[in-house]
Amino acid sequence: MKFDINVIENEEKLIELIESDRVGEFGRSIDALNCLDVNADLDKKELLSLIPHLELTSLSPTDQREQIKQLFDNTDFDFGGVTYRIAGVCSFTNLLGLMNEYNKSKRVKNVVVSAGFPHSQMPLEAKKEEVRYAVCNGADEIDICLNRALFLSGSETKAAEEISVLKDLISSHGREVLLKVILETGELQTLSNVWRASLLALESGADFIKTSTGKISLGADVYSASVMLLALRKHYRKCGVIKGLKVAGGIREPLEAVKYKRLFEYFINDNIELRDNFRIGCSRLLDNLKSEIQNEN
Repeated sequence: MKFDINVIENEEKLIELIESDRVGEFGRSIDALNCLDVNADLDKKELLSLIPHLELTSLSPTDQREQIKQLFDNTDFDFGGVTYRIAGVCSFTNLLGLMNEYNKSKRVKNVVVSAGFPHSQMPLEAKKEEVRYAVCNGADEIDICLNRALFLSGSETKAAEEISVLKDLISSHGREVLLKVILETGELQTLSNVWRASLLALESGADFIKTSTGKISLGADVYSASVMLLALRKHYRKCGVIKGLKVAGGIREPLEAVKYKRLFEYFINDNIELRDNFRIGCSRLLDNLKSEIQNEN
């Protein structure tokens, strides 16, 4: 089935604003989008539609069996006679044994952070060993970080090569394992850097680009996400494949999550139920969604 991205207004102008770092004009253009006009009276059906896109995440230095079990105990939510299931559980590579134990039926994806998360300050050979371990021990999806030190110091080619090498390593194992590349947009300083980093990651083999690690004060924001979505559109026109966006970092409230889903629908397609291209990494959001959905008022 052929997939068509939405036609949006002023796309070339938006890219021009990004490339010239005209932050104010770009921000006003995004703020004016009707899809972001979300009020507090949220429809339960729309809230429920978020659940299949969630990656329930725990990345604490004290995580062990109790925390992993709790994540998998919360993969399903029953409401109105229907079971809604999250997309995946995300934790550390060394906890894959526990993830496999609680996910024997593979009802959700085992997602791990790897390759020197969250700073990417690790030799490439060490990154390869961690990624190899993840693939060989049951990871379905691997989230790595863009090497911001290389990227911001002008060594973009080397940063791209790291991603390509890790993607090739994953592909060599003969089973489908998705690679997500975390840009850490809060450290990239400019819109044009987010734009170039997005295209670099996509062209180097990323299946998803992801906003943030959740380990710095600046997490996801709609402006960086919009830049990344425009990069997905550009890459699609070049390669004919629409890759994915994962927003993460401080997304706790249903209202905020709805905005990101609507933003994806605006820039990419409003029939995302048919495609696994949108994710939200979260820790508290699922509980807040459940409370809002179960609220009778």
